[in-house]
Amino acid sequence: MSQGSLKELETHLLLAARVTVTESRTIEPILRDLDELGKMLRGLIKALNSRRSADPTP
Repeated sequence: MSQGSLKELETHLLLAARVTVTESRTIEPILRDLDELGKMLRGLIKALNSRRSADPTP
């Protein structure tokens, strides 16, 4: 769910720039932050899935 929300925010920012509600240069640093956050989120999900698959509890 969090990945979907992150992508939704990214889409809204890109649309805002496209319809000139804001300038591209304004959203570029935010998009870079979102990219970094997405990487961290994927790492967290991967770690949690690894932990879950390694857990012998049924």
